[in-house]
Amino acid sequence: MYEIFAELLRIKGIRAATVSKATGIHPSTFSDWKSGKSRPKQDKLIKLAKYFDVTVDYLLNREVDRTEKSMAAIEWEIYDIISTKPMKTLITAFQAGDDNDKLSENIELIMAFHEKRKRNIIN
Repeated sequence: MYEIFAELLRIKGIRAATVSKATGIHPSTFSDWKSGKSRPKQDKLIKLAKYFDVTVDYLLNREVDRTEKSMAAIEWEIYDIISTKPMKTLITAFQAGDDNDKLSENIELIMAFHEKRKRNIIN
């Protein structure tokens, strides 16, 4: 498992300390995994899967395609999208029966936001 973790660090161009801060996983835990002193527990695997946007199976080397998202990652992405101000505005406008121009404008804002997120994920 540690080899996959190390590869994800390399791909993202980050250090384990960065992941530690973001996930709350103590840095010594990563060292223990590397040395074989311990194996990752489920809660930590889930945190890492969310952080790297991969599945737990991928982290455990049981899945070839790391681009397949876990259900938890998809749920977080949906939450992020519906939590944006343009999305909240769109929902409010739709519920209020506002005109199509206002709805179209907000849809364009959301689409632009989504495209920006896709570019950031790919890079």
